[in-house]
Amino acid sequence: MQFPRIGAVNNGLGGRSEVEYGQPHPCPNPWQYPPTTGWDTRGLDCYFVTTNQEIINGTWNYYSEVYAKWLVMSVTDIDLVGGSPEQVTSYSYGGTGETLRVEPGRALTAYCGWYLTTVLDVKRVHGERFAVLSGGTHHLRTPVTKGHDQPLAVLPRSGEGEDGPVTLVGRLCTPKDVFARHVTAALAVGDVVAFAMAGAYAWNISHHDFLMHPKPEFHYLS
Repeated sequence: MQFPRIGAVNNGLGGRSEVEYGQPHPCPNPWQYPPTTGWDTRGLDCYFVTTNQEIINGTWNYYSEVYAKWLVMSVTDIDLVGGSPEQVTSYSYGGTGETLRVEPGRALTAYCGWYLTTVLDVKRVHGERFAVLSGGTHHLRTPVTKGHDQPLAVLPRSGEGEDGPVTLVGRLCTPKDVFARHVTAALAVGDVVAFAMAGAYAWNISHHDFLMHPKPEFHYLS
């Protein structure tokens, strides 16, 4: 019996995630008269299922099958628009537990960087509130690549910002120039928005010379 598996996901923002499957610990083949117990500790990439049971001549008869488990071995994030380097996340599995492999560079440095930009304008379009920032995703392309809302903190200048849902966008001439959608924040013109987790990939995968906009300044604190 065949079951479909997700092979790839397109995020609509020019990104594609492709999934590779495998069986580090496959079941021996063929399985003849498989045991009905111990499957939770055997550590194999398969599992036992009783598919039917019936009484024949006063005796219970059980019908069973062994199903293979296909595990995610890697996820590759591909930039179909800007041609940024592919980002591969690999996974490994133990016999009775699981081991998750992480990319040390990102895990260690992503939290060490912040991207600061200033609010140029706050306006409403068709009832939705937008905050236009002086920067853009040509500096911090991570939210566009991953399709998520970049974590942020607001450093108010006036304290007069309206609180409520707001979409934070850059000033590039593209609808993909979005940092976060419908997040709750009090923002006013002149406030500084600090985007977290900008210490890995953020600047390196961005379009630095998009329409000749100026590059950001870099400050290193020890």
